[in-house]
This record gives sequence, C-alpha cells and structure tokens, in this order.
Amino acid sequence: MVDFVKYNSILREQERPIRFIIGRILMLTGLSKFIIINRDQFKIYFNPTAVTANYWMNPEKVYSEESFFTHFLESGDTVVDVGANIGALTLTAAHKVGDSGKVISVEAHPRTFRFLKNNINLNNFKNIDCYNVAVGENEGYINFSDNISSDDENGVTLDSKGIMIKVEKLDNILKNVGSTITLLKIDVEGFELFVLKGSTKVLQNVKHIYLESWEDHFKKYGYSTPELIRFITSQGFKLFKLHNHHLSAVEGNYVSRLCENLIATKDESELRQRLENYR
Repeated sequence: MVDFVKYNSILREQERPIRFIIGRILMLTGLSKFIIINRDQFKIYFNPTAVTANYWMNPEKVYSEESFFTHFLESGDTVVDVGANIGALTLTAAHKVGDSGKVISVEAHPRTFRFLKNNINLNNFKNIDCYNVAVGENEGYINFSDNISSDDENGVTLDSKGIMIKVEKLDNILKNVGSTITLLKIDVEGFELFVLKGSTKVLQNVKHIYLESWEDHFKKYGYSTPELIRFITSQGFKLFKLHNHHLSAVEGNYVSRLCENLIATKDESELRQRLENYR
C-alpha cells in the first residue's frame, strides 16, 4: 500500500503520465536500449539513466545548458566537459565546434561512461576524446557513489561506500592539449573546487569557465561559495551570473543559495561578444 501511494503521487506530478509509464516499462524490461531519442544537434540511446529519462519525457524541450553551448561556442573552439554524464553537452559542443575544433569529455562513473561512449559512437563524431576518471586535486583512488535511480547525482563520497574510482588531476589529463581551451565546463556535484585546484596549469590556457555552483553541495566537502570564488579570481578570472541572457558580476561574498551555473572569464569583452548571439 505504501508503494502504491508513493508511485501514485509520482505519477500525478508528471505532465505526460502515460509516456512516463511507458518509459519506465521500457527501462525495466531493457527494451529502452533499442530506442533512439533525436535532438536538434545530436541523438542519444534511451539508456536507463535519469538524464536520458528526462529526454524521453520531453524530447522537444530546450535545456538552458544546451542553449548556452549552442549560442556561445564557435567552429574551431576547444571545449573540456568535466562531469559529462551521458554526453548531452559533449555532443552539443562537438556539433558546434566542428571538425576543426576539439572536445575533451571526462566522466568518472564506469556505467555512465559506457553510455557516453555509445552516444558518441551513435553520432559518429570524430572530434571527441573521452576519459573515464574522476578529477581532483591529487592523484590516486577515491570512493564514488553508485546510485542507479538518481545516477545524475553520483559523486565523490567521504566514506567507504560506493565504488573505487581512479582520480587524476586535470593538469595531467590535458597536458598534451596544445590549443587554448575556449570553455571549461565543470559539473561534479560539489567537488568543483578540487577539480580547479588540480588544474592550475590548465587554467593558464583557459579563457572561460562554466560551472555548477550550489552552497548545499559545497558544504558536503567542507568549503563555501566565497572560497570557490576566491580561488577562481586568484587564477585571473572574473565571475558572472547569467540571468535572462544578461550578465551580472558576482562579488566575493556571494553565496549560491540555489543550484545554478556561474561563468568565469579572463576576457570579458569576448564573453559579452559571444553572448550577443544568446538572446
């Protein structure tokens, strides 16, 4: 009875309850892997993941991150996607930068990484390099959560639960990338500061950073939004919020009370010029 009440409540929250039910049946039976979801710039397999389920439910929805990548990136750019998940932003970037550009995609969880690779192969992109490692301040191994129902929230754990994952510094992963990195995107469920601390060499060649910011996530790892801001600004960047397609400066005492994306840049004029297309 408890389960019925729970799932009945979930069902009532769905805009498309019938499609929701069909999607869950497809995932539970394993049949979803034979279905391809078409997006404007790429396509993905209907793998049993939380992110893919959202695409199945609303295949026509335009997500803000995809829209930002689409309007910000240009042919020939180099992009690094840390915390790539199934690859939606990796694929968006690969489409936009074209054959003359480059995308480096990093995903820690091995199961999610397999889905990422399959989606890249499905689209036949040849301008993407993939790495199945966690990224942090130090090299070695780290515990990583292994949630299936909420796999989009998997991240580094501070206990012995989960699975053991190899962790590398971004400075080492990208040591052979010769070109300037146009955009470094980071979405690692609160571990952002440690990714950046292991990227001090790389950051010298990064023009713009697009990262997830949320105080609740940062607290899990013992730091705050102002600490993240101080580190980023110490590397020569200026931070902004993008709200309704308009930039506003982020001050040093700012706290991300809600989950949001911040933009850091070394070249404010170029940032604004690129965002002219994002209207």
